[in-house]
Amino acid sequence: MNLEELNKQRIIELKKLIDNANYYYYTLDKPVIEDSLYDSLYRELINIEKEFPQLKSHDSPTNRLGGETAKGFKKIVHDIPLYSLDNAFNLKEVQDWIAKTEKLLAQSNKKCLVAELKIDGNAIALKYHDGILHTAATRGDGKEGEDITNNIKRIKSIPLKLRIDKPPQWLEVRGEAFIDLHSFKKINKLREKNNQTLFANPRNACAGSLRQLDPKIVSERKLDFFAYQIFFPDNFKICDVEDNHWTRLKFLKNCGFKINNHSSLIYNTEELTNYCNFWEKEREKINFDTDGIVLKINNIEDQKKLGFTQKAPRWAIALKFPAEEVSTKILNLSFQVGRTGVITPVANFNPVQLAGTKVSRATLHNLDRYQELNIHELDTIVVRKAGEIIPEVVRVIKELRVSKAAKIPFPVICPSCGEKLERQPELSATKCTNKRCDSINIGIIQHWASKSAMNIDGLGKKIIEQLFAANLISNIADLYTLDNKKLMTIERMGNKSINNLLKAIEESKNKSWSKKLFALGINHIGQVTAQSICNKFDNIIKLRETTLENPERIKKINGIGEEVIESLKNWFLDDINSSLIDNLINQGVHFSDALEDITLNLNPKINQKQFVITGTLNSMQRSKLIEKIEKNGGFVKTSISNKINYLISGENPGSKLIKAKQIGVNILSEKDIIAFFSDN
Repeated sequence: MNLEELNKQRIIELKKLIDNANYYYYTLDKPVIEDSLYDSLYRELINIEKEFPQLKSHDSPTNRLGGETAKGFKKIVHDIPLYSLDNAFNLKEVQDWIAKTEKLLAQSNKKCLVAELKIDGNAIALKYHDGILHTAATRGDGKEGEDITNNIKRIKSIPLKLRIDKPPQWLEVRGEAFIDLHSFKKINKLREKNNQTLFANPRNACAGSLRQLDPKIVSERKLDFFAYQIFFPDNFKICDVEDNHWTRLKFLKNCGFKINNHSSLIYNTEELTNYCNFWEKEREKINFDTDGIVLKINNIEDQKKLGFTQKAPRWAIALKFPAEEVSTKILNLSFQVGRTGVITPVANFNPVQLAGTKVSRATLHNLDRYQELNIHELDTIVVRKAGEIIPEVVRVIKELRVSKAAKIPFPVICPSCGEKLERQPELSATKCTNKRCDSINIGIIQHWASKSAMNIDGLGKKIIEQLFAANLISNIADLYTLDNKKLMTIERMGNKSINNLLKAIEESKNKSWSKKLFALGINHIGQVTAQSICNKFDNIIKLRETTLENPERIKKINGIGEEVIESLKNWFLDDINSSLIDNLINQGVHFSDALEDITLNLNPKINQKQFVITGTLNSMQRSKLIEKIEKNGGFVKTSISNKINYLISGENPGSKLIKAKQIGVNILSEKDIIAFFSDN
């Protein structure tokens, strides 16, 4: 089958899926897929049709302005069509759009944009006659919508009479009806109490409310409305200054409408970048859903010159926030062996853009999740990434499964060492229990060398794998036996790289006792727990003795429970680990701090205090600062909350500084924290 035939088949699949989604969303008000997934499928169809225009058919979803009008409501014809917006998915695509408009507006010197948050609600068209609300309609297919006037009159943020003197004979307002997040939670809580189906999201709840036959339901659900566009007769003037979109927004406010206060005028690339980057992060803090930013040419005359395509205005574009879900076709599954021996199935696929980054792999977590997903060869999967979380496979789109595709089997033997795998249902884990498995030991060394542990610069996974393959190391202690002669045998390692690596390995011997304890990779011993333990025990010998002979003493440490004690016991009872500690001590890696450093001389300004760091530091590396804070009994966190004592702010601080000021967290400069250390 040639490339054109393959794409022809894919178009058939995509059309079926998109048409089905449109029917459920617009006609039945029961969305079956997320917006981000719909956008991903729609964009894929557009790209294929662009590459193979001969394959585009008259019934393609890309020819439509929207879904079909639902039955059961009186229809209203839109005198002024409700167009869709073209989408951009990154700032480069926005810059391309700007360049295109500037080329078309060569004679205009009024280059200014209005940026508005794209409200994730339901588009509404309102018609006023002599200042009185006459009709209200849904978007429908863009040309014809549904008459929902009675319901719209229950939305208190929509004026029944315009609050201006001498209104024009007619006026049409466009905007977005929505349900804020607080109200949405209350609605679903009540539905749960009444054993009703929960709404999938606020927009779904809003759409369902607008189409209720009983207008009281709209009042009860507290729908809201933001106005963003206005039309009026040519002979009507809204102000004496230049007619532009910004002044029209102000006029809407004067008429009694709510407009989004987060809108902004944009004059240059820097302002555009700052606005977009700010709201991509801050959108989670506002009380309504937004899925992007709408950018509009401000000058109305320029808008008229640019006009419309068949589907969208040329003078506006929607920059969609990075998708947190996207669909893609799986290439294969690989099975990773972690440092604890746990087997993690991983889906591999062609690179896709997800939450602002390019990804080509996503986790299935464990055997239970693997069985639940039931992945077959060449399946189309949905991948999700929220915030900084590792990409994961959410589900399989079974409607797109290739006929007679075989299920991808889960291994019964370790893909690394060949030993039989052991199922541990209580942990939802399948493990390799062979302590000499190369993948396990590579993972242990990788953790030891990691930035948050011993921070051995230059000792990444690839170098560790090469050292294993050359039989130069088999455990952590072997790192400290490496020398120039041994490393010269490793491919693509020159003198400079070798010297830097050996220096970093040697310097790691001087890391704090808590860093070394954490670096051992003992289950349930994270950085904070390691710090708490090392504040009470000045070396590993005392810790081992207490763990095995008097574990109740350890339980008295704040935050330590049975799980941690059991993990320490199991680790110390293992002869391989006892031998490892002895070998490391013989190599000069001492698991202790001077007693006075950890008990008698802890800095009272830092001890037991919680810190967050933001911005760029000049006087020391961030990792060194974290180490000094922890050595003095402090804790370094990653996010601002009421529990944080201090925010250390360097150059170019991020949104953490704004939040810290809002909730009253103490702010320290770089000089301030250095002074803290000097005071001790």
